[in-house]
Amino acid sequence: MKFNILCSGLILLVALVSACHAEKIGSFAVFTDVHLADKYHAGSDPKSLCIKGTGSAAYFGDTHCDAPIQLIDSAVEFAASLPDVNFYAFLGDILPQKATEKKEDLKFTRDQLEESIDKMGSVMRKHLAGRDVMLSLGNHDMVPLYHHNAKSTWLYSRVAHKYWQDFFHPNERDSFAKGAFYYRDFYKIGLRVIVINTNLYSSTNLPHVNKDVLGQWKWFQSLVEDCPFKILVLGHNPPGVMGNNDMPMMWAEGAKILMQNMNNKNIIGQIYGHLHTDTFIVGDTHGIWMTPAISPMDEEPLYSGNNPGIRVFHIGYTPKKGVHLMDYDQYYLDLSEYSVEESKAHWKHSYKWSDYGVSDMTISSVKKVLHKIKTNEETRNLFVERNTNGVPNKKMSKRIINQLVCAVEHWKWHIYYACLI
Repeated sequence: MKFNILCSGLILLVALVSACHAEKIGSFAVFTDVHLADKYHAGSDPKSLCIKGTGSAAYFGDTHCDAPIQLIDSAVEFAASLPDVNFYAFLGDILPQKATEKKEDLKFTRDQLEESIDKMGSVMRKHLAGRDVMLSLGNHDMVPLYHHNAKSTWLYSRVAHKYWQDFFHPNERDSFAKGAFYYRDFYKIGLRVIVINTNLYSSTNLPHVNKDVLGQWKWFQSLVEDCPFKILVLGHNPPGVMGNNDMPMMWAEGAKILMQNMNNKNIIGQIYGHLHTDTFIVGDTHGIWMTPAISPMDEEPLYSGNNPGIRVFHIGYTPKKGVHLMDYDQYYLDLSEYSVEESKAHWKHSYKWSDYGVSDMTISSVKKVLHKIKTNEETRNLFVERNTNGVPNKKMSKRIINQLVCAVEHWKWHIYYACLI
């Protein structure tokens, strides 16, 4: 009798542990913000945007310059080599950050824009042909630069039906052509992935009179209402404030509209690029993550550049939580290890989200990580170090650290600025 009671107790304990411990059911790899520097020349002067002169510009890149094609190729090749990845996501920004050496020269032509998009498509087809790839355009992927609006469908259509057509399912092309938004269901892992066009609301863009540009939010709500799956949202431009420089990433009404539409219990997270740095935001019902860029170029005078990064998110399942974001692995290429000579890239593992001492990426865990960053100096130092993917930020100060932490805690402008006081 005692033996039976003991066995029953053990079975119950195993059942309870199984209910709490997440089973990994899938993964996806994210790369973003490549900013292709097609005139990059290894051995050139970094002060010339690595275009001319003689200097220390390394083969795979320099923190004063955007990404050479060999860096982008290496990054996508590395992402493609990772095991057990269900799908890949490229979150946009292909044009370089500067057109010429002139600081304020941001003028590009349609031909330059389309050529850069075509080149990125070629790299992805080389390494990811036949695989599921979710795609977003960035705020830089438009001429005039940043101006995504109701008239931008000329580009969206060419991307969907020409340059990246291989990566869209037939029923997705028309949706992307309409507004650079679409979705795909991944039945094996019970996940609906929705790509939204947040560039329409970028703070570098002009505010729109129409609150639902191109009918995106009506379309979005039709997908999240009564959805049988958990939902993951991907895009380029996140809400909130860029902690490095106090710059809002969306105009206020745009951020408000976005977050109102995200208030749904089935959404397990939002993932964006744009910042180039590694950070996150505590959302209302779920976490929001920004992944490090491929381009290592610094943002003078904000920070000292970043190492190129690739991130792999892991999806878990428990009977209690259902499908959810479980963890991620961050990878990087240490540019300080490479010279001007052609060589083979060796991507390294940096850290896991769970290294912050949490078991998953649900909103309760996101709040725990924020609390640790605010109250524990060691955790805060790790967060700051990871912000630039391993590049020491010589321009970091107590003021900027405070901005970074407030930007994690508050996506609303007025609350963020009150946090700084």
